[in-house]
Amino acid sequence: MVGFFMAYLVDSLTGVGLVDQMGNFFCKTLLFVAVAGVLLIRKNEDLDNIKKLIEETTFYDKQWQATWKDNDTGSGNN
Repeated sequence: MVGFFMAYLVDSLTGVGLVDQMGNFFCKTLLFVAVAGVLLIRKNEDLDNIKKLIEETTFYDKQWQATWKDNDTGSGNN
């Protein structure tokens, strides 16, 4: 329903009808993104889970960067 609402919004703003939008690659892509977003994010808790995963990923990246910085400063003291 979100995808069709977005299609209706595009139709009202640009005058490109729903059938014409289905033939357009850009609009097909936006419709796919809307449907995929609805499938991935079904509840508000899903957003919190995604945020936690992103924070965890950046945390491990920061740890990885810190280990290389420690190794670089330690090798210069020899």
